[in-house]
Amino acid sequence: MSDQDKIKNRDLVPAGRRDLAPVAAGNPLVPRGIADLAEIRVLMASEAIRGMAWLDEEGYDNAIKEFDEAIRLFSGAIQLDPQNAVAYCNRGKAWLGKGEAWEDNKEVCEQAIKDFSEAIHLDPNNACAYVERAKAYILVKFHLEGEDYDNAISNAIKDCNNAIRLDPRFVKAYQERAKAFARIDFEKAIKDHDEVIRLDPSNAYAYFNRGMLMSPLVLRFSGKNCEKAMKDFDEAVRLCPTDASFFYERGEFRASKKEFDKAVKDYEEAIRLQPKYRFAYIKLASLLATCREEKIRNGHRAIQLATKACELSNWKFRWPLATLAAAYAEAGQFDNAVKYQMKTLEDSNPDWLDFPLMPFQVDKYRRCLELYKQNKPYRETTW
Repeated sequence: MSDQDKIKNRDLVPAGRRDLAPVAAGNPLVPRGIADLAEIRVLMASEAIRGMAWLDEEGYDNAIKEFDEAIRLFSGAIQLDPQNAVAYCNRGKAWLGKGEAWEDNKEVCEQAIKDFSEAIHLDPNNACAYVERAKAYILVKFHLEGEDYDNAISNAIKDCNNAIRLDPRFVKAYQERAKAFARIDFEKAIKDHDEVIRLDPSNAYAYFNRGMLMSPLVLRFSGKNCEKAMKDFDEAVRLCPTDASFFYERGEFRASKKEFDKAVKDYEEAIRLQPKYRFAYIKLASLLATCREEKIRNGHRAIQLATKACELSNWKFRWPLATLAAAYAEAGQFDNAVKYQMKTLEDSNPDWLDFPLMPFQVDKYRRCLELYKQNKPYRETTW
């Protein structure tokens, strides 16, 4: 690991008085207390930036409030010292954190990019700023198309290259470049994860992300590569057995391999670790309601799980409702199955928070509805 990685937590907090004291000393009208105030603001903002932890429980509103407070505090530090590159970098991280918590995040990501760019302008050797700007480019790409999308990916790769040039052992730079390469060149992305593991053999996320890259290629890769993907998931879980997403994605991979009993255990563990993990509730409920293997199915348990997923989604997303309908059908309660399946097809419902249904989704939901009207449950065929 590089020095950049070892100080990744410390780089959230500028030295405060050490950095700002020369400003105060150079101007007798600026009391020393201003430097102390800036330090307090930055320290408070570094605490606020921990709002990222709320994302793990999908507490998006709470996370956004935390990041807004961080942005306010870092803005105060910048006003006191406009040449403070670290403060710009930290405010950029707060913008970026808000972008990861907020679905409509294009403008937020652009604000982050501006702050990281200013940090790089003030300190061209700031490898962290290059990597954080790369993260912002990767996040904003979801709102771009065509040439703009390609440019965002290209800019992210260039920023990571610059960070690696400044610090060849900067693990985070390889991790972010792998994310960018994953959109255009899987082999290069896998090589970057290989390098992360070489530099930091205990990096659970490198194993997890490498496994994720192989996972969607199951049908095109050989069985040997599938085995490598499973080994990576297993190693990620071994190194970090408290990360619910590791169990969730391993469950997804196992379900795709028709290892349904093992998939159920992974989904259950994901829920145990993170009781508000609605996707885990949905996938486990779906498996228990629609699996072709009778020994896996449990309609009543599926109803409980799908209901919880709907509650976590405030009953405003179609996917958990469709899962609840399938669960009722498996339990033989077809009137409820029809009721909820019909609700998923209400395009004019102003309460929906998800995107409009794609044509293939409409077709599937209608086929399910017809089955339920005939008192027949739905069986998933894609696993």
